[in-house]
Amino acid sequence: MREHDLICESKANETKLVSRAHMFFSTYSANLELDIIRLSLLDHPDKCKHPQAMEAFGELEEARTRAGKELKRFLNLKRSLFTEELRSKWKKQLIKDTASKLKSLVTEGKYDQEHEQSEEFQQQLKLKVRDILTKQEWRRRKMAMRISEEEGRLKKDEEETKEMWKRKHEHEEQWEGTRVERDHDYTPSE
Repeated sequence: MREHDLICESKANETKLVSRAHMFFSTYSANLELDIIRLSLLDHPDKCKHPQAMEAFGELEEARTRAGKELKRFLNLKRSLFTEELRSKWKKQLIKDTASKLKSLVTEGKYDQEHEQSEEFQQQLKLKVRDILTKQEWRRRKMAMRISEEEGRLKKDEEETKEMWKRKHEHEEQWEGTRVERDHDYTPSE
């Protein structure tokens, strides 16, 4: 039982990384759904008694909803842009090499498809996508940090304003409390 909880705990801690790693490079919705379902079965609260299992399961459900149309469209757009960028770099390199240039002219595009299916091209594409997603996550975290700092500053200003009004009210009460003494001290000169 303890071993199962330890497995669940490690899965709960690695869920975000694993699900994102599988999710971001999968362009087919069926693969994406299967990856999320497979991971959610490992962390299901009914099967895993770890206290963080429910949280991990919730995060997987959140990942599933985020993987909707917007994320798929974004990834497909980025993938096509990166594909074009890498293809243009490869063609520039290909033009420099005369033997490859002749082969390219003969096959008219078939060589392009072979290159795009190569392991090297796929690895470069994964690295490029990972870099962009990392930058996007960094920007999101930076913005969240700025928002929380601004909220903290506003809360502090609000507390200072309340304290100022409290001090002013106490001063007025004290002034009113000494009114009787001031009235007795005042003797009009006739």
